[in-house]
Amino acid sequence: MGYFYFTAALAKYQGDYLSSDQLVALVNEGLAFSTAPHWFQQFLSGPVITYSQTFSYLIITVQFMLGISYLFGYLVRPFSALAIVSSVIALALTSPQLILMEKTFIAINVLFCWIGAGRCLGFDYYFYKKMRGIFW
Repeated sequence: MGYFYFTAALAKYQGDYLSSDQLVALVNEGLAFSTAPHWFQQFLSGPVITYSQTFSYLIITVQFMLGISYLFGYLVRPFSALAIVSSVIALALTSPQLILMEKTFIAINVLFCWIGAGRCLGFDYYFYKKMRGIFW
């Protein structure tokens, strides 16, 4: 999962995702068949389209952070909660062919959050032994 998020963010960063209006096109296409609540559709068609450049940077930053967190196993629980939110938003905008993939990502991120996946082989292992808390 970390490799997927990192390469997705890297491809967007190296491509023309930040300089073009790909996010606006994605939102407009997704709203055509979205089953999201009306308030969420209003949010997407209002502030997200208006400030699409800012949201594009936010999406890439979140994907980079998720990828690095999952690859190194550091703060996996909080970042997996963020990944769940990101996947639910993507599920609201995705095409019907990719719904199963987004639901699978949600299930994997819930599993990572539930078990604290970084405690096994990641950097969370060292913090888990010293400080037991909600993040580890």
